[in-house]
Amino acid sequence: MQIPGSRQVVTWAVNEKKMGTVRKFDITNMRIIARVDQVYPAGVAPLQEVATSIRSRLSNDKKAEKIISDLTAKNLTSLDAYATEMQSNVDTVKFVNFTTRNITGLGFEPTLNAFSAYAPLNTLIPPAKGNMGVYVVNVLSRTQGTETYDAKAQKDLIQSNNAYMLQMQSLETLKKKLKVEDNRYVFF
Repeated sequence: MQIPGSRQVVTWAVNEKKMGTVRKFDITNMRIIARVDQVYPAGVAPLQEVATSIRSRLSNDKKAEKIISDLTAKNLTSLDAYATEMQSNVDTVKFVNFTTRNITGLGFEPTLNAFSAYAPLNTLIPPAKGNMGVYVVNVLSRTQGTETYDAKAQKDLIQSNNAYMLQMQSLETLKKKLKVEDNRYVFF
């Protein structure tokens, strides 16, 4: 879940050194109560803490390799044939480009973003590993965007984001330097 303006929560959590610390944040139209449950020391994470994640990722990579090699060996020539073989169905995703962050129904799949931007039209792309599965793609159409790059608007956006971050960081720095203790969370 993405929460607009939540960068200050993440910054606080990363910089907080004391386990169990609680802090309240008022963000546009919402209030966030954050708590530090675990503090990890700087440096390389211990193997036992990341072993499950590594094992899961390696397992997924091996499964994808096996699925891709099995499908490639069958020399399938259409999306329907692949769908039948994978006991799945053909689906169409629209409005995907190279910068799409989240594809509806699939999540973050940069492999599909790259195919949408650069794969040849109306050509069956062989099975490829994505974050959530193995995909076979056929790009049906590609439309050139009509919006033009507005350098001034981008510059203004970056400057306003930087001004906001500077304001929030300066407030946090002052609180730390002056050792201000915020007890408002007790009352809410």
